Amino acid sequence: MSSHDPIRTALHYIEAHLLDEIGFVDVARAVAFSPFHFHRLFQGVMGETITDHIRKRRLDGAAQQLVRTDRRILDIAVTYRFESQASFTKAFRRAYGVAPGAYRRKGVHMQMTDGEMQQAPVAHGICQAPRIVELPERLMVGLEYIGKNQNGEIPALWAAFNRRACEVGNRVAVGQAIGLCGSVENPTEECEFSYVAGVFVDRADEVPPGMVARTVPAGLYAVFTHEAGPEALGRSYEYIWGTWVPNSAYQPAGSHDYELYDERFNAASPTWVMEIHVPIRPRG
Repeated sequence: MSSHDPIRTALHYIEAHLLDEIGFVDVARAVAFSPFHFHRLFQGVMGETITDHIRKRRLDGAAQQLVRTDRRILDIAVTYRFESQASFTKAFRRAYGVAPGAYRRKGVHMQMTDGEMQQAPVAHGICQAPRIVELPERLMVGLEYIGKNQNGEIPALWAAFNRRACEVGNRVAVGQAIGLCGSVENPTEECEFSYVAGVFVDRADEVPPGMVARTVPAGLYAVFTHEAGPEALGRSYEYIWGTWVPNSAYQPAGSHDYELYDERFNAASPTWVMEIHVPIRPRG
């Protein structure tokens, strides 16, 4: 399978439905992927989220309308699925540096740079070739966040959990922590995924107030080692989902992946050593 086939199909789908009410869930369904996995794959290959790409393409279409027609700005905003002229103006100014009216007066369309299909390089220390391992089912308890992590919510979640970690009973694998990222039942543009910061337990009959218990499914996993600064973590995910997953002999399985932090991890160190576990199954 070409790694870019579902991406190209998605891009064509977006262009054909640019003026319709679509979101990342609709795009994922159009290429027969789960929203969770295709969100990861699209961002890994394109370097931007599906939601950001749709918004960028709509702004580009609106910009062309401003220069090439005399339609009212409000009408253009509504056509390209913005809720109001104010929200359109805010997004437009952020993208082009000027308000729509000023852009129209210039009379020249500036093409926005499209996201390009990319293959993230396998740089030393960022993401190594994975181990393929069979793992048993496990239980975890921790604090949950649901959203899209736009404002550092996940680091804040870990800080909150670390303050309360001593409340979790029945812990196993002392010295380990797990960040479980998974799908949500009804994903939206504001609630794209769930992330639970926690620890493994042997039973979850005493869950502290405000925390949740989750089952980490048994199965085959590709285990990647990230050994670089925290600022490079995004590049590890880009490699995993943009290069390794679409070009390997495996395909994603389940609707989750997780980060494992053990005795090798030191948050105060400039180099983080941690593992990223991706559930997989053989293709075909």
